[in-house]
Amino acid sequence: MEKVTYDHMYLCGCVFFFLLLQAVKPNETARSHRAGGHDKHSDSIVMKDLIYTFTGRNDFGTVKDTSQYKEGKTEGTVNLPFNDGAIINAFKALISKNHLLTLSRMKKFVSEHLNRDVSEWLVGAILDIISCDDTIANNCPFYVKSDGNELSKSQLLETNKFELEPFLVGILLFILTERRGKNQNGKATLNLLGEKKARKPRNFESKVGQSRAENIIVTEWHGDAHLVKEKTRQNKKASTEDSMEANVIKMQAQDSQNDNSKGEKKQTMINHQTNIVQNGDHNVNITNNGTMNLNL
Repeated sequence: MEKVTYDHMYLCGCVFFFLLLQAVKPNETARSHRAGGHDKHSDSIVMKDLIYTFTGRNDFGTVKDTSQYKEGKTEGTVNLPFNDGAIINAFKALISKNHLLTLSRMKKFVSEHLNRDVSEWLVGAILDIISCDDTIANNCPFYVKSDGNELSKSQLLETNKFELEPFLVGILLFILTERRGKNQNGKATLNLLGEKKARKPRNFESKVGQSRAENIIVTEWHGDAHLVKEKTRQNKKASTEDSMEANVIKMQAQDSQNDNSKGEKKQTMINHQTNIVQNGDHNVNITNNGTMNLNL
C-alpha cells in the first residue's frame, strides 16, 4: 500500500470536520434555490447535527462560529462546545454506560448527511492522517468498535474492516478528549489538504485516503442486529438461571426424600396457603399462610 508522506499532518477538530464536509450529500442546485429550496447539508447544519451526536441537544451551532472553527481559528465557543469539559466528560460517560445510544445518534447523522458511497475514502483519509500524525503514540486507544472495545493506533492502522458509525464515534471521542484546546494546530494540515482563497470555501485538493480506500471495507452499522444479539444473550442467560434453579429444587426434593426414608416418621412440607379442618367432638381449624411441617 502506498503510504502518504505529508509533513505536519495533525488530526484535530477542524481537520476532521473538513474531511466530513467532503463526504456530505449534494446540496440544492441553483434552480432549486430559485424555486424556494434550501440547503440541507450546509456547513452550519452539518455542524449542528454533529454536535447533537455528543450532546443530545439541538440548540448548538451558528454560521459564524462554524466558519471560524473549521478554519482552526477557534477552539470552540458556547455555540460549539468542543472545549466544554463538562460536556466532554458526559459524552465519555455515555459511551461507557450506553454506547448503543451514541451509535444510534451517529447513525442518524450519517443517514441524513453523508454519502455512504465514499465511506471507504472518508475512513481511509482519516487513517492516513492518523498514520502520519507523529504526535499520536502507537498505544493511543481509539474506541472505534461497535462493542465498545478499543484498538491501539498500531492495531487501528492494521485493520481493514470497519463499521462507519462506530468508527466516527471513536474518532470524535479522540478529538474531544485528546485534541481539546488544540484545534489551531490543524491549520498546517488544512493547507496541505486544500487551498483557501479569500471569501471562498477551501477547496479539497489532496490525494489523501485514495490508496487506503482500495484496501479497506467500510459497512453500515446495523443497530437492529445488535439488539437481536443482545436479546438472544439475555434469553440464554435467563434460561441458564432457570435451569440452575430447577436443579437446586430437584436436589432439595431428593435430599428430603432420602431423609424421610431413613426415619420412622414421614415429614410433609406444605409451602402454600392451607386450611385444615377436623369436625367431631373436638373441632380443629388450622390456617397456614407460610411453611408448615407435619410429622406423620
